[in-house]
Amino acid sequence: MTLTEFAVSYRHRNCPHDPKLMNRVLVTDVSTSILVWCESEFLVEMYLMHPNTHVNPHSHPFENIVLFMAGSLSGRREGSEEYKTVDVSTAIGTPLAANLWHEFTVGADGAVFYNISKWDTAEQKDSAILKYQGVPLGPLHENLLQKHG
Repeated sequence: MTLTEFAVSYRHRNCPHDPKLMNRVLVTDVSTSILVWCESEFLVEMYLMHPNTHVNPHSHPFENIVLFMAGSLSGRREGSEEYKTVDVSTAIGTPLAANLWHEFTVGADGAVFYNISKWDTAEQKDSAILKYQGVPLGPLHENLLQKHG
C-alpha cells in the first residue's frame, strides 16, 4: 500500500486513535503532538500547531504525508521556491520523500493535522518531532531532542 492510499484509508475510517499509543505528549516551541495510530509500516501523529509560528527548514528520515484537519499553513519544500497555502479541512497533502527539506508558517488560527509516516522497519518508528533533522525550533524542542535523542 502506498502512503497516499493509507492516508485516504485512514481518513475514510474516520481517523481512528489507539489509546495505548497515546502515552506521551510532545511539546515544542511551535507545536504539541501525540502518536495516535500505528498499522504495519505506517505511523500517525496528531499535531496541534501554535498560531503565527514558523517551522524552520528541516527533514525526516521517512516518507510522509499530511492530512489537514483545521486551520491554515503555508509551506514549501525542496525543489520549490513557491509557498503553497493549505486551509482546506481534510485535505491530503502531496507525499514528501525521506530526507527532503520542507518548511512552513502557521496562520493566525493555528493548524491541526495528522502527520502520516511510512517506515522501513518497526524499530525505527517514532514521532516526527523527535526524528527532526535541522535547527531545533527553540529551547523546548532542543530539550525534547536531548531527552529523547
